[in-house]
Amino acid sequence: MGVDVPDDYEIDLNLSGGTTIDGDLSMDTDLRIRELPTIELRVRELPEVKIGVTELPKVQLGVDPIDFSLRIKEIPAIRAHLPANFKVGLSLLGNELLAINLCGEAQVITEDYVPNPCEICGPPGNAREIAGNVSRIELIEDDG
Repeated sequence: MGVDVPDDYEIDLNLSGGTTIDGDLSMDTDLRIRELPTIELRVRELPEVKIGVTELPKVQLGVDPIDFSLRIKEIPAIRAHLPANFKVGLSLLGNELLAINLCGEAQVITEDYVPNPCEICGPPGNAREIAGNVSRIELIEDDG
């Protein structure tokens, strides 16, 4: 099944007033592509492209406040001793002329205060017993 294409065509052309068409056309049915043309693409010039930032958007950063609380239910019962040693003096060219030393101990007490034996001020602990055993001497004045 194929198509039969004729090789010869006759076309007559009479321009003298009639409509007779007569001619001869022959075609070679053996068509082939022998070579492809070379195609060159070139860019002669790139257009100038300008990119600029005219305005920046306003950006706001924020942090929500954090609610943090630390509570002490009860102050712990402590007795802290803070030694203190102060030296106040007068020196001349690195030589000490006069100096006063103040030394002692401070305490921070958050417990119920019960004095140590060395912290008791006043008569010794058995002074009340001794005072109870001593007889009282009273002076009585005579009116006469």
